[in-house]
Amino acid sequence: MRKSLKVALLVTLALTAGVALYLRPMAEPTLADLVPETAPRNWDEWKERCLSLPSNQAILWKRASAMPSAIAAPHFSAALQQFVEAQVSTMLAPDAVWAGGRPPADFYETKVDFTLPPGPKFYPFVQKLSLPATAKAVFMGVLHGDVRSLLAAVAELQKRGLMRGFELVEPDTHLVFLGDYTDRGNYGVEVIYTLLQLKLTNPDNVWMAKGNHEDLELNLDMGFIGELDRKFGKAYGVNQVGRFYDYLPPAIYVGCGRDFIQCNHGGLEVGYSPQPLLAHSRAVAFQLIGELKQKRFLLEHPELLDDVDPDLKQELRDALVDATPVTPTLPVALGFMWNDFTIAKDTALARNRRPVWEFSHWATSVVLKAQSGEDGTGSRIRGVFRAHQHSGSLSPLMRRLKISNGVFRHWQDSDVGGREVPTLDTAPERSIPDGSVHTFNVSPDSIYGVKCEYSFATIGILTFAEKFEDWRLEVVPVAVSVD
Repeated sequence: MRKSLKVALLVTLALTAGVALYLRPMAEPTLADLVPETAPRNWDEWKERCLSLPSNQAILWKRASAMPSAIAAPHFSAALQQFVEAQVSTMLAPDAVWAGGRPPADFYETKVDFTLPPGPKFYPFVQKLSLPATAKAVFMGVLHGDVRSLLAAVAELQKRGLMRGFELVEPDTHLVFLGDYTDRGNYGVEVIYTLLQLKLTNPDNVWMAKGNHEDLELNLDMGFIGELDRKFGKAYGVNQVGRFYDYLPPAIYVGCGRDFIQCNHGGLEVGYSPQPLLAHSRAVAFQLIGELKQKRFLLEHPELLDDVDPDLKQELRDALVDATPVTPTLPVALGFMWNDFTIAKDTALARNRRPVWEFSHWATSVVLKAQSGEDGTGSRIRGVFRAHQHSGSLSPLMRRLKISNGVFRHWQDSDVGGREVPTLDTAPERSIPDGSVHTFNVSPDSIYGVKCEYSFATIGILTFAEKFEDWRLEVVPVAVSVD
């Protein structure tokens, strides 16, 4: 079954019977009449529309009320449909871009119904993006309905001469977003519309990974379905949003030559081997994940359990299976979207929270080495760029993100762990140690910014070179106005 019966029933009721999600009375009129009737003509108009709405923090502190969308429902739907049609007819259409075979025909069906079980099948796929040594890739972490941080990041790139409006100036500059675009903020619609305009303007240079919140079931509980209801009314369907999610890869391997960084929202997925994808002759290629071979990986690498507590060891043996995903969390959670990493140099796998596994420095090195081809002949996975594991309190990770100006590298020698304030790499330009994991900042116009006392978003600009040792990551904190 593609989605749970809970989602199908609740979403269907919300759209057909007028169930008052999030305690909004049925008699309350829609705010759609306050939304601009026309689509924005350009970047400047879109930015003005978005910034005219109150910040998430102003709404959170009840200094302002939630306002309607900066875009009308028909124009939002048109952008979603344009993206979906471009994916199925152009980007994902040719047989030649798929390693291991093209998806089944129903993968390409755009008119589907997520509200009626079983719904469309779940076909997660992974992407390769091989770039020349002259290229730059700009990364941004979690947005969670914070359009102000996204606008500020684009404005920074415009200031640097890398963008003009929505358009990237240089053909070798790419934007990579690391998932969680909606929920927990009031402007998921605006975030998605901005990302869509960036993608539609630069179809071969803008890439979006699928986070754990790119899932209608989670949206139902965490806020985005309620946002759509408040802004567009109960007649607005979710099918186009669901299909938008389906054409986002849970992981993008970005690299140069034989060296790649795994770019995704969550963590490692031990059941997937990227080597057939990375060996593909195309610079941009895709592969269906298909069956996850988690249990097989564990049998082939029993050393992963050497330092694991006996009870947890059995739980790990039981939890990791060889199976094909039918949803992002069934029969097991897809690690690319859900898994985490430890902070300091712990030696074993840990159970963070269901359904999440937390990988230590040592366990990460085992997995990356294995997925790089242990005979040394394949492409090499040099590290991970990701954007998960944030907290609404100044947790050890959030403290480290703040100290690190928004990009924290796990397992630094100077990091003693715990809640102490360590000495970390804060240089504007940083190297990328082999096997490292970098967590990117969550956006500040949110509960995260309030509770963790920061007011900046962060972009990372990765500059490639012929040798991996010469790759450099420029960490750029970007001030975000929340007044």
